[in-house]
Amino acid sequence: TGRFAGEMGVYTNETGIPSDWPTMAEIFQEAGYATAAFNSHSVLLEEEMGFRRGFDAVYPESAKVVLDGEHKIGIKP
Repeated sequence: TGRFAGEMGVYTNETGIPSDWPTMAEIFQEAGYATAAFNSHSVLLEEEMGFRRGFDAVYPESAKVVLDGEHKIGIKP
């Protein structure tokens, strides 16, 4: 979004990006750019959190948490 999390009312990893705030990926996508995300944070892969919005491709598409309570991931086979 190009904004600080607090500006959108997001203060924890349990709150996603509000749907009324466009993401930078959505803005680029609407302008005709191809978009892709590469990350290793499990929270960012969850569809309901909104971090995937606007990306044509996301790698990895899904993952599993390696250790309970951690956000580090391992790729699902």
